[in-house]
Amino acid sequence: MNRRSLLIILIFLLVIASALLIAWLIYFVDGARSEIIAIKKGIAEIEKKEANIKKLEDLMASLLPEEQKISTAFVDSKNLVLFIEELESAARDAGIKLEISSAELSAADAEAYPKFQLSVEGSFGQNFRFLQLLETLSYQLEITDATFALRSMEGAGSYWQTRASISLLSFINK
Repeated sequence: MNRRSLLIILIFLLVIASALLIAWLIYFVDGARSEIIAIKKGIAEIEKKEANIKKLEDLMASLLPEEQKISTAFVDSKNLVLFIEELESAARDAGIKLEISSAELSAADAEAYPKFQLSVEGSFGQNFRFLQLLETLSYQLEITDATFALRSMEGAGSYWQTRASISLLSFINK
């Protein structure tokens, strides 16, 4: 073998080694590029999720006043006293005397609503105003068996008495 053949073989081996190196670099760069693309997609998904979370937080914050209004429309056993206090407040606003003769809730029936038997005394307008005030309460009520009766007291004149049963339909039995 002369020098020229040796030089050709050496150049040939160098070309093959270079081609293998280039092929390996292309494979490596392609793999790295695929990883970079996957990472960019992951980052884009995370950014999208963060944007969605921010939008949901903003939506929740904007709905908070409405949620508070809705939650005040429902009564559970913990805040049933607040409902009775609102009945008393409505009676005071109407200028009449309120008497709650009974309050019952069936513990056996989970679907049962609290029922109140009440009577109010005052002028006809005051009694009617009390019923109107009940309608403006934030609770869903069912008024049944309402009777108006004109009563008289000796020496003091007459007054109207209204008796009614009220079911608290917006009660949550917890």
